[in-house]
Amino acid sequence: MKDEIKKEITEKLLQYYKHGKWKSIINLFHEEVREGNENFYDERYLWVRPSENNLQFIKQQTVKAGCYQLVSIGCGTGLLEWLIHKATGLEVTGIEVDRGWWESSHAPPIFLPLIYADETHGSDITTNKNAALLFCYFNNGSAFSEYMRQYEGNCFIVIGPGEGRGTHTQPAPFNIQLESEFTWKLEAFQEVQCTKDFIAVYVKSQSELEVSPSKIVRLTQQDHCPFKEVP
Repeated sequence: MKDEIKKEITEKLLQYYKHGKWKSIINLFHEEVREGNENFYDERYLWVRPSENNLQFIKQQTVKAGCYQLVSIGCGTGLLEWLIHKATGLEVTGIEVDRGWWESSHAPPIFLPLIYADETHGSDITTNKNAALLFCYFNNGSAFSEYMRQYEGNCFIVIGPGEGRGTHTQPAPFNIQLESEFTWKLEAFQEVQCTKDFIAVYVKSQSELEVSPSKIVRLTQQDHCPFKEVP
């Protein structure tokens, strides 16, 4: 039964995308979260289910950091990136590897053109100092470190699970392990609706900012999320 519901929701999503109805897709996510369902928790398309407010938050923090473009590393289908662009007007570029697989019959639909980091023309984009980097449900610590070693800009964003979400990313939003000549600080963060996924924004700084569980609790209380607080 759940598979049938997921298929129905996915078909709606693809039709909305075809007609450029990004708000209708956001409403699908909102309805899912409000009802406490995860029928559309399908990592082939999207790991997180953002609200319009979440998308605006990403743009606001990107622009605040002095960046005019967002480069999403390991963007998958690019659905999140397409939603960010449509909702905010922010220029978004999607980076992936392995063109052969993404252009094969086994791959899911792609929602925006992909640039391939393992091809020569894709490498310069990830070092653009005027772009913020986005890592959404990224799960390769060594690759993250290499991207950050080459990056010349001053802002990166990590989207992934908080405590109790039951999923894993590397890097995690509040556990950045990075050897760098620069010091990065947590500038801002926001929960993705009430799902225990978080958007964490980091900028270059001379001092570090520690993130404690109590700070995460304050955010969940402020957003009136109906799940148990982090102890």
